[in-house]
Amino acid sequence: MRDATLPLHSHEERVVAFARPPRKFGDYAIVAPLARGGMGGVYLAVHRGTNERVALKVLDPQFANHEEVVRRLFGEHAIASRVRHRNVVDIRSAYRAADGSPFLVMEYLDGETLGAIADRGPLPLPTIVAIAAEIASAGAALHEQGIIHCDFKPDNMFVLHDGRVKLIDFGVSRFVDEPPADDTIAGTPWCMAPEQWDGAPTPASDVYALGCTLYEL
Repeated sequence: MRDATLPLHSHEERVVAFARPPRKFGDYAIVAPLARGGMGGVYLAVHRGTNERVALKVLDPQFANHEEVVRRLFGEHAIASRVRHRNVVDIRSAYRAADGSPFLVMEYLDGETLGAIADRGPLPLPTIVAIAAEIASAGAALHEQGIIHCDFKPDNMFVLHDGRVKLIDFGVSRFVDEPPADDTIAGTPWCMAPEQWDGAPTPASDVYALGCTLYEL
């Protein structure tokens, strides 16, 4: 991983060893690992009653009592639940497993990150424009709710097999009027606006990062 946050899927990370997940996740049963990050993993799971497929984002046991890490994970649910939009990943709930491991229940996305797609070669301009339009729509929906994503980049843009694009990973997101919890500057360096480097991101910082992403593509 490039930072402490986790994407839903990442082709280059699937080969990394996974921590053994807890045996019980309430009403959900683990099916398979999907992605691996520095502090946990994402797993495909099914609801025991409905057989609905979901993605569970789970912190590794050693971080279960790390207050700041748990706060950031549960904060993803608090932020994303404010927005219901076709281009924003649906983070449905936040729980603790039977062994105390914190986890999120998210919609399962079938596809791959824009980063993984772009790594295979250049994309046609019409495709780039179409993806940018969907991500811009997602960003506008966030900004209307006073949310700054703070990490627009190809690895956080998920392209579904049906062609839709979802903005994912709210690990470093914040509310516009929320003072920073500490002096940490969070984000991905190559697409961070100057004000984000100063620890004071605004909605315009997301627009800047989207511009960086388009330039990169």
